[in-house]
Amino acid sequence: MKLKKNRLRIRVFVLLLGSCVLAMAQDKPMYSDFQEVRGEATGYIHIEKMDDISWFIDANGYAFFPVGMDH
Repeated sequence: MKLKKNRLRIRVFVLLLGSCVLAMAQDKPMYSDFQEVRGEATGYIHIEKMDDISWFIDANGYAFFPVGMDH
């Protein structure tokens, strides 16, 4: 009985892990729905200058507006 529970837990874990990986692999904006400005998809957040405007570019190559808080 304990072996069946462990197998079930492993199967659920693998399914959840697989769904997370698939969700992360999609080519869509990571931080917003803003899709009009595209930069180079490098896998890292970076800044690109296009037409004398500096843009924050997410890992998938989409521009986003960072919002920060300080104290």
